[in-house]
Amino acid sequence: MSSRLRPWVDLAFVPIGCVVDDQQVVIEFEVQLTNTGSAPARDVLVEASMFNAGASQDQDIGGFFARPKGEGDRIEMIAPLQQISIRHSLVAPRQNIQVFEVGGKQVFVPLVAFNVLYRGGSNASQTSGAFMLGRETNTDKLGPLRADVGPKTFGNLGSRPLEIGVRT
Repeated sequence: MSSRLRPWVDLAFVPIGCVVDDQQVVIEFEVQLTNTGSAPARDVLVEASMFNAGASQDQDIGGFFARPKGEGDRIEMIAPLQQISIRHSLVAPRQNIQVFEVGGKQVFVPLVAFNVLYRGGSNASQTSGAFMLGRETNTDKLGPLRADVGPKTFGNLGSRPLEIGVRT
């Protein structure tokens, strides 16, 4: 019996805040990368993008997963069983946010997707995942974010992983 040494990078998304104003939506977050494999993950690149919840979300996110850009600063290495955290933000123009009416209120539900590209030896690998973002309700469901209350900073955010993902 033989075992193959290889890295496996797992991904966790921790929302920190969301700021909505007349011009844009900014989501601040931390992404945690853990190498649960048995070999170093090298040349690690994290790509992030924001999407709208809606009928085409799986298709939109699937396209992002299938066509990573592969550009940007890389993390040299994540050792086996090591975890690193990266704090970052995504910005979207306000006009790109899809707003829904629920109970007479204007709300939106942002989705955040990640491509993590890395190497184990000469093999290229990818871990991709997507998360729904909303107000934490301490139930299985998240509350949507209000879009009709003027400039606002949302705290007490939670996330739920979506079923769509890639792991190679």
